[in-house]
Parts: sequence; structure tokens; C-alpha cells
Amino acid sequence: MWNAQPIPPKPRRKEKLLMTQSHFWDVINSIELPIIIFLQKYLFAYTSTKKWNKVTKLASPRMIRFLPIIFYSIGLQDKAKILSLSLVYFALFSSFGKYLIKRRRPGSYPNIHAPDCAPTSSFPSRHTISVTVVASFFPFSNFWICLIVVSRVMLGMHFISDCVLGVAIGKIALFVAPRITDPNYCLFLLLITFRVWSGCFKILCGALPILITQNVKCCPLFSVILLLWPFIRSFWPGMKRASALELLVIETIPFALLTFLINAANFGSVWLFENHYIQFSAEECWNSLVNSTMSLANKVWMKEL
Repeated sequence: MWNAQPIPPKPRRKEKLLMTQSHFWDVINSIELPIIIFLQKYLFAYTSTKKWNKVTKLASPRMIRFLPIIFYSIGLQDKAKILSLSLVYFALFSSFGKYLIKRRRPGSYPNIHAPDCAPTSSFPSRHTISVTVVASFFPFSNFWICLIVVSRVMLGMHFISDCVLGVAIGKIALFVAPRITDPNYCLFLLLITFRVWSGCFKILCGALPILITQNVKCCPLFSVILLLWPFIRSFWPGMKRASALELLVIETIPFALLTFLINAANFGSVWLFENHYIQFSAEECWNSLVNSTMSLANKVWMKEL
């Protein structure tokens, strides 16, 4: 185990790695590289790659995009909206960070364990930003943040400073989200973000329906375009293979349908309660469920079953 050697990036990845950066980052990287080598060696990064890959997937865009619709479906509409707005600002800030600041990843240097080093800029760490945003809605947020930071360093994807500043950017996104909530402004930011980072559809497809459903009257034209675009594309013979914008629309459709079904179910239940088709309130139903569950738990505990 102690004699294990670091795994270099895959050959095709290594050819595309970002190799140019300013002298400032050369100095900073020379300070941080020995720390990363030390951590990777004594935290068994060489032999635990699969475990760290599983950990880092917790903060991947394809995982966190489901959270807004989950919050919305269980009645946490306010949290769903704040999370959706935070994801928009996360995508915006991280996109401009990647675009404006060119920094080599640790995996582009020798003696660094990097099984699959991405060819994009190392600054900032998007995984760290995303986990900072998402973890704020769950208990033990600092634990999840530290876990993702360690995983990114162990995989040779980011320097420690990338992750520290990523946490700061995530905090800024959380600070801005409840203060700038105009849906039209957010959609404008979304389009700017999409121009800089075409892959942001992986995150925004889950946030977009929540932003629209909260203020349907503010953007009806966008909703109509979103609804009709797949049909326009299917009957337009001159269109090429799916672009990044089309992927955003295609990925958003299932989340939009889920949001519609949730709203329809909520509206139907409210109508039934108001018209006395159901003779008890939702609060009474919930209290009855809680009481029966607690009673069953007490019986099991007292061994009366």
C-alpha cells in the first residue's frame, strides 16, 4: 500500500490539459503541490480512487439537479426557490471564474495522482461551490463540504486554494439568492451563463421549472417556447444535431412536467378540502399519521406486539 505509485491522467486527457497560466499561479502552485503530494501519499489516494470517485459524485451536477423538484414536491416551496436561485448564481459565478482565470490542474504536474484530470481551468472548484450551496439545506453542512474538498484534492482535480475560494463563492451565491429574486433578471443571467458555460444545462434544467412556476405571469413567452421547442425541432428538417441550448430544453422538459403534476395534485387536494369532499383537514391527517406511527413504535419498544 505504501509503495503504490500515483496514476497519471489518461493519454488523451493529458494532451488537452491546460498548460499555460500566469506567473502568479506558478508561484502559488509551487507552494501547494508538495502539500497535495503529501496528502495523497499518506491518505492512501493511490489505492482508494474508486471510493473518492463515489464521494465526489455527491456534488456532481447530475445529482444536485434533482433537489429543487424534491423540495418542491414535499411542500418546501420556499427552500426549492432559494436553492434554484442559488444554483443559477453558482453557475454564473463559476462560469466566469473558469473563463477569466486560467490555472493548471494538479493532475497536469508530474508525481500527482490524477486518474481522470479534466482539461479545463482548475479555478474555481465547481464541486465545492455546489456542495456549499446544497449542504446549507441539510444538517452537518461543514462535514459534507470538507468531504468533497478532500475528494477533489485526492483525485488531483483541484488545489486546496481552488476549494477554499469555491466555498467562498458558494456562500456568496447563498447570500445573493434571497435578495435578487426577479425571475426575468434570473433568466437573463441564465442566458449569460449559458453563453459562457454550455454545460450548465446539467444544473439549470432542475432549477428552471421552479423559477418559472413561482412567477408564471412574468415569463409566459418563455414558457410557451419551452413547451413548443421540441415540436419545432422535430419538424424542422434543416436542424443539425442537438446543440447545448437544445440539450437544456430537452433536459428541462421532464422537470417541467413533474412541476406541473405536483401543482395539479396540490390544486386538486385543496379543491377537495375546500368543497368538503374530504371531511378532515390536511393537518388532522398528518397528526393522525404521526400519532399512529408513534403508537406503533411504542408498542414495538415495549414488546407488546
